[in-house]
Amino acid sequence: MTAREKKLSFLVGGVVALIANYLVIEFFLKNQTRLREQFTQKTDTLRATGVLLEEKDLWEKRDAWVKAKQPPLTNEAGAGVALLDEVKEIAKKHTVLLESPAIGIPEHKPLYTSVSVNVETKCSKESLTAFMRDVQGPEQFIVFENANVQVDSGDKKEMHGKFRIAKWFAPAGR
Repeated sequence: MTAREKKLSFLVGGVVALIANYLVIEFFLKNQTRLREQFTQKTDTLRATGVLLEEKDLWEKRDAWVKAKQPPLTNEAGAGVALLDEVKEIAKKHTVLLESPAIGIPEHKPLYTSVSVNVETKCSKESLTAFMRDVQGPEQFIVFENANVQVDSGDKKEMHGKFRIAKWFAPAGR
């Protein structure tokens, strides 16, 4: 080989070595980043699992309480009407005007059966707060699945609300 060919072969070899080093380093850096992310995720999962294990007795007691207290759905057709009557009674107690009540279709989920009503309300802020508090009593299994509350543009003391209120019954077969 001539001197010129030797220089050219060293130059080509050097460029190939640089490209190979770049590709290998890039591969290892990407792998390192991916492995660090996985490590962080698995560490967080391990911590969360540890907390759940530490609180196992608490969650078992809560599960037993829910199974003991959550009412079964005995009359699917009348459950919506009964819920609406219950909501109307609480609204009357707190001087909340209910408008456009509509009974929803029961939804069967793995952990509960949801029977819902949709209502619009008009009342003072204090009345609405008391109404919402009383509707969601701990042993009633009634929740606000959707809520939209706005101040009345004409009267700043009045509140308008659109709510989807549901009662959660024990799942079928429990």
